[in-house]
Amino acid sequence: MKSISLLLLITLLFSCSGKLVSYKKECYEGLYSHKHHQSVFVKYSIKKADISGRTKRSNNFKVDPQIDSTVSFNSYKKSGYDRGHLKPAGTSKASKADMKASFLFTNISPQVPEFNRKGWKFIETKTRSILNNYDSIMVYSGPIFNKFRNDKLPNSEITIPKRFFKAIYINDSIAFGFVCPNKQLEKNIFQYLVSIDEIEKLINQDLFEGLDKAVESEIDTTYLINKVFH
Repeated sequence: MKSISLLLLITLLFSCSGKLVSYKKECYEGLYSHKHHQSVFVKYSIKKADISGRTKRSNNFKVDPQIDSTVSFNSYKKSGYDRGHLKPAGTSKASKADMKASFLFTNISPQVPEFNRKGWKFIETKTRSILNNYDSIMVYSGPIFNKFRNDKLPNSEITIPKRFFKAIYINDSIAFGFVCPNKQLEKNIFQYLVSIDEIEKLINQDLFEGLDKAVESEIDTTYLINKVFH
């Protein structure tokens, strides 16, 4: 019997509640929470064409009626929070379809402006820089919610995440991630480096199925800073 994929299994487990929905777009796939009105994660690959393509950023945010028609531009208007990308527009340059998909609200979470425009943006830039040394990488990105109580955007049911994560797989021997509070970050973004195992415990998801446990649980910060991001 063929094994059921993790994404499908999660969907089946929660299908009775109607709160989690798996989906696949032009350049990413993910799991959407109708409880929080945003994706709990998006999964995407980054190749050199994704960051070197000539497609320009559109800034054209769109409702995704196939997933959640209740979230729109007005949901974020005057909320004090940015419409933060989970899969960045900067890694969606390979085609117009990719860029368009990156601006669906399926790919958006509420982010503090000082977080989105500074520290998180810098982490996204550093993530793209990995392609200077490797042909492609796989990334999971998403929000982390408080287990007991979460604030909502004003006049909305959209949950404001407490933290965000980005999990990065390069190969079977190099995988790591970032976990950052949803606020202005410290200048040294490498202090937010964590293992894949730590992220999985925070979000209760197995992100890279089959990855060696030693690689999941250990990271060499010095090597990452000097070699991977060099």
